[in-house]
Amino acid sequence: MNKIRFITVFLVLFVFAASGLFAQRNAQANAQALTFGSRTNGTLRRNSEVWYSLTPNQNSFIVIEVSSDDFDTFVEVYDSGNVLIGEDDDGGEGTNSKFEVYGERGNTYLIKVRSYDREEGGSFRILASLKAVPQALELRFGNPRSVNLGRGDEHWYSVRANEAGLIIVETQGDDVNTYLEAFDSSYRYLDSNDDGGVGTNARITLVVEPGQTYFLKLRGYNDSARGPYRIVSNFEGIPEDPGNTERARAISINIGDSRSSFFHTNDEERWFRFTVPRGGATVVIYTTSGLDTVMTLYDNNRAIAEDDDSGEHLNALISQRLSAGSSYFVRVTTYGGGIGHFSISVENN
Repeated sequence: MNKIRFITVFLVLFVFAASGLFAQRNAQANAQALTFGSRTNGTLRRNSEVWYSLTPNQNSFIVIEVSSDDFDTFVEVYDSGNVLIGEDDDGGEGTNSKFEVYGERGNTYLIKVRSYDREEGGSFRILASLKAVPQALELRFGNPRSVNLGRGDEHWYSVRANEAGLIIVETQGDDVNTYLEAFDSSYRYLDSNDDGGVGTNARITLVVEPGQTYFLKLRGYNDSARGPYRIVSNFEGIPEDPGNTERARAISINIGDSRSSFFHTNDEERWFRFTVPRGGATVVIYTTSGLDTVMTLYDNNRAIAEDDDSGEHLNALISQRLSAGSSYFVRVTTYGGGIGHFSISVENN
């Protein structure tokens, strides 16, 4: 009886899912074509969605704006293969949506309009416009550019490496709260950052392939942000992995020394081991990097101390009185993920 009931429930769910997929496919097939530059009025029923299509006649950025006085708009953009490219909730004014995507000439893109709260509905307006692909300034490694950001400006930059590795792009200055977005050579979105650098400066680390061009878009965090800033890019090669990603393979470090290390993935751990000399000591352990590091100190049995941001620029620092002749382990990770170099130092205070 239970088996029959399970099969019945499964079939009901399958039919429900299939009917939902069919309804979406049917809506896409009947999507209304949008004309660039012309505002179109629409009506959204509760628990529903409205589909549109558009086909640019040139390689350019497509800007889609959906506004309503009746509900919190939400827009999704798909390619012709029904693959989601991106989405936006409140990128426009108030609770209205605005999304920008690179479009290739002759390709058709599908736009889905819905409400953030499915129970809401009402009238809305949608506008699609084309924006020319910007001229990007090349960033040469180690050579900062000094630029002035005007209100509402967007500045575009390109970076390119001859070998596989990491490209780190960051802004410098105290006058502008900068925001960076990264794209591949086809302007597909890769990453974004607001305050990953010092203060309100932005910092992005890209894992890059040789000979590929990557693009960075810089703007102020909000439309009122303006003023001078510097932007600089640097390249780091990826070193060989020493394998200290677990406690059993911890690398030894002497008190008074530093060791360089590297995170190859966002969720990686790096382990180190040191021994306190005779007499005991207050030991200070800290990291130095452009990453947001997290550090945990262990004795042979348990964690005895942990820190996130007590060091400089989001680095970790632990100061602890430790027993003479005992060995201790240190695990270093990153908060929220991060790829790149860091160094760890162990000092006798």
